Amino acid sequence: MIYGEIEFIGIADIPRINTIFSIDNTLWTPWKVILSDKEMTIQTTDRSIHINLENILIVDRPLPHAILCKLQNSSKHGSVIVIDYKKDATIGIGEVVSSMILSGKKSDISNLKYMMMSLLGMKADPVIGTMKPEDIRLLCLLASGINSLDMLVPIFEGDDELVNRTFASLKTKGLVDKYATLTPLGLDLVDRVKGVEKKKLGSNIQEDFDNLSTVWNCLDCNMGPCDDEANRIIWKFGNSKLCGNVATADIDKFICPASIETIEVEIPENTCFMDLMIHTVNDAFVVLKSRDYSVILAIYGCLNLKEDVQIRILFCFYLGFVTETEVLNFLQISFACFAQHCEILVENKLLDWETKELTNAGLNLVHRKLIGDVSVLFNWSCFEYKSENFKKIETRKKECAKKKIMDILQSKHGKTLDV
Repeated sequence: MIYGEIEFIGIADIPRINTIFSIDNTLWTPWKVILSDKEMTIQTTDRSIHINLENILIVDRPLPHAILCKLQNSSKHGSVIVIDYKKDATIGIGEVVSSMILSGKKSDISNLKYMMMSLLGMKADPVIGTMKPEDIRLLCLLASGINSLDMLVPIFEGDDELVNRTFASLKTKGLVDKYATLTPLGLDLVDRVKGVEKKKLGSNIQEDFDNLSTVWNCLDCNMGPCDDEANRIIWKFGNSKLCGNVATADIDKFICPASIETIEVEIPENTCFMDLMIHTVNDAFVVLKSRDYSVILAIYGCLNLKEDVQIRILFCFYLGFVTETEVLNFLQISFACFAQHCEILVENKLLDWETKELTNAGLNLVHRKLIGDVSVLFNWSCFEYKSENFKKIETRKKECAKKKIMDILQSKHGKTLDV
């Protein structure tokens, strides 16, 4: 099917690098361009050039200002378009990238560009075509209002590292700011994506974007973490993946210690997470991610059978696993062992058995043990302690100090105080 026949003047088979530095302006010849759904045919006075649409790489690539001015002056037309395409190399085996320059009426140039973008889609756009697919995907999702990491990670197949790298790339390009809000340049690029896709998919593309935003915003409200005690968990087995959020107090319901083969802790680069990676005996791979390092280190301590039993019990209470069944199942110990060590912890005033909470001394011991584990696991001779990475223990210490003060006031005044 032929989409159009338009007359231009043009220059063909220019080495692409020449379009950056210099172009011989004396090579203009009259062209008739015939565009079909499979190829672009250029008819000149002495030959015909056939270019398969699959070989066209970029349409309307920006030219250096000096080159553009020279082309406009020599062609006597203000509208110029450059098209990059692949062709067989004249020397050796393989393909090379060449360019063609077309000049003519503004309406004819616009029509040609519109038809080619309709046929070729996003890959031929001079800006969009040079971006990675994940860059375009994340930019469009952010434009649709999907800016929660908890919702973006599943869309990117559970790879939060890819999300972080892609976001950093968009920020470096000036397409988004640090708050994941699109800049004017980013909004313009999204409009171009929508415009190109509109030509391919129809005029309902804007409605599709709006529907996508509505659906994911709804899911975000229903599936997002309910409080600061939420962590991310990813299950992988073969080609199957499952990703979601789990509250710290419920982690023992999602991890089966009896099926664990190996465990290790890692802090991925360029992220604010610490990861607990678990390989199971049935070849499943579980990753538990948290911004709170103390949570990951405490779980690692609980699951590490080489760790001291009393420390493991303290870690359990610190995490909120306080019932007898929870502790026995998570630590894989007997009731007799649990009872014996709890009695020692109570005697040493590290554990309050009535409230099932760690005492101030118990919290301090857990705190020192966590910092020590960080130094050992990651060979940090000098660890820079940041409260945001140990938020849970900081909160628990404040609560413990507050309770101690209230107990003193209650004992002094002989009545219960409301707080």
